[in-house]
Amino acid sequence: MRRAFIAALFAVVVLVSAVTAAAPKSLKPRGVMPWMCLERCGNTTYTDIVDTVATLASQSSLIAGVSFERFNLGANSTLVVNSDLTNVAPLLQPHGFTTVAMVSSYPYPPQFLDWMRQVFANPAPFMDALATAMASEGIDGVNIDWEPTAHATAADAEAYAAFLLQLRRRLGRDGRFVSVDVATWNSIWNLTAINASMSADLPGVPRGFVATMNTYALPASLFTKELHTAVTSIANASLLVGVETWPAKLGYSDVEQRFREIANTGVSHVAIWRSPLPYFWWSVVDQWYHRRL
Repeated sequence: MRRAFIAALFAVVVLVSAVTAAAPKSLKPRGVMPWMCLERCGNTTYTDIVDTVATLASQSSLIAGVSFERFNLGANSTLVVNSDLTNVAPLLQPHGFTTVAMVSSYPYPPQFLDWMRQVFANPAPFMDALATAMASEGIDGVNIDWEPTAHATAADAEAYAAFLLQLRRRLGRDGRFVSVDVATWNSIWNLTAINASMSADLPGVPRGFVATMNTYALPASLFTKELHTAVTSIANASLLVGVETWPAKLGYSDVEQRFREIANTGVSHVAIWRSPLPYFWWSVVDQWYHRRL
């Protein structure tokens, strides 16, 4: 009887552990997602990074997740871990942030499109390495930021969208989610196909997210145009409207105007390139978050 009880108890523990491990991750239902460029930008030091994390922690109620440089895509479907950058996830996790590791194309080598084609043709090595690294570091989601400089074909764009769907399925097995950055300055981004891949309702797989870079646009009229394109191309629940603190030097009224227009669309997530944010931005974010714009 005692053995049967112990066996039953062990089975329950294993089942609970499995369910907990596979619990789906996602961005919080509403908020901003700041990107952290770390040492790749602006002569950033470790002290700067610690200070930025402290500022983010002070505004945590407004933040849906924090994205940060961590990985790159290499040749032959390889994942490159950027050991020269601060591993910031352990600094963010104690504050309860959803952590979103970037897989970057920086510094934009001319052969990067070839590397993308290699991973499209043979995705398993990259996907498995990424899943292992995310599990090891306790990272919740990934941000695919691939910006090739070579001209992509329509076939490349379709293959990219198909790859993103595969990546959602693969990481979704572990309850982790995928986001991707898009624009229109290269034909690698087929917004219709990417929207279909990222917003598809897949059983047991967290929703995908799409962050727009065209909405970094500086003139107010161009921002309005690009915002309209974003909300008519990407499902509302998957959309991360991108805005930037750098290199643009937006004043308070400029930032307020952008967040007011975003508020009028009903979109719940805004991605901000990059941290640290000028302090007045947080006042506007707070008003947007609490629907006071």
